[in-house]
Amino acid sequence: MLAMLASAETRQRYVSAIRRAIEEERAERASATELSALIIEVMSDENSETDKDVRAPRAYRRLKPPYPETAARAEAEATVDALVEIDARGEVGRVEIVRWAGYGLDQSVVDTVKQMHFFPAMRNGVAIPMRVLLRYNFRKPPIQNSPPQKPLIEYEF
Repeated sequence: MLAMLASAETRQRYVSAIRRAIEEERAERASATELSALIIEVMSDENSETDKDVRAPRAYRRLKPPYPETAARAEAEATVDALVEIDARGEVGRVEIVRWAGYGLDQSVVDTVKQMHFFPAMRNGVAIPMRVLLRYNFRKPPIQNSPPQKPLIEYEF
C-alpha cells in the first residue's frame, strides 16, 4: 500500500488535482470580485452629505447566532465582524468574516446571517444593493441557577 501511495503515478494525480482546485478557486474569486466591485455600494458615515438620500438596509428581524458548544468549553468571548452583501431585493448574498474568533463563532455568524432578510437599501426611493458590516459580540452565557435537586433517597422522621 505504501508503495502504491509513493508511486509517481499517484503523486502526479494528486498534483494535477491540487492544481485544478487552485485554478478553479482563482477563477471563482476573480469572478466574485468583478461582480461585487461593480454592483455593490458601501454605506459610509451616517452623517455624510453625499449619503443624505441613502437609507441603509434594515433587517426584518434580528437573529441571534447561537453560542457554540466549542466556544462554551473554551469559555470564549469575542467579537465577530461580517461583511455582508445585500441585493436590491433585500436578500443576503456573500458573507465574508473580516474579524474572526474561531471556536465555531464565525460559522455561527455566517449561518445566522444567511437566514436573515432585509428591507433593501434605498437611494432616492429606489432599492439598491449594498455591502454592510454586521458586528456580533459573543459573551459567555451566564451560569443558570438550577433548582435544588431532590435527594435520591428521602428520609421520613
